[in-house]
Amino acid sequence: MNRDDNYAYYKTKVAYPSRADFTMVYVTKKGSFVMSCSLADWSIRINKPEGTVEKDVNEEAYKAAMKEYHKDQARLNLAFRHDLENEYGVSRDSNPDKADKLYSLAWDYGHSAGYGEVESHYDTFSELVRD
Repeated sequence: MNRDDNYAYYKTKVAYPSRADFTMVYVTKKGSFVMSCSLADWSIRINKPEGTVEKDVNEEAYKAAMKEYHKDQARLNLAFRHDLENEYGVSRDSNPDKADKLYSLAWDYGHSAGYGEVESHYDTFSELVRD
């Protein structure tokens, strides 16, 4: 198991996307374009021009970034599960239903407190399904 640094190995390095990161601000005045910038730049801008301000979110890019984040987190959760199975001698080959139920219970009971808590529950429950 990768317990070093509080299970940091299993934490995704992909940044959690913020909708603000995919938002552009457009300013027009009397039908004429004044300026455009990212929402982050707009937020720190001291002298904001007068006019109508519109914000536009690039939903496709935001959803793609969220998908990438969830994909990487799912990959790491699966690696964590496989590492638990190997360390605690739980064989998916002999009884996959019990192995699935074991991990599901450990995850449900512990994931809100982190990987260490999941492992603690897994350790406790694994006695019931070992070959």
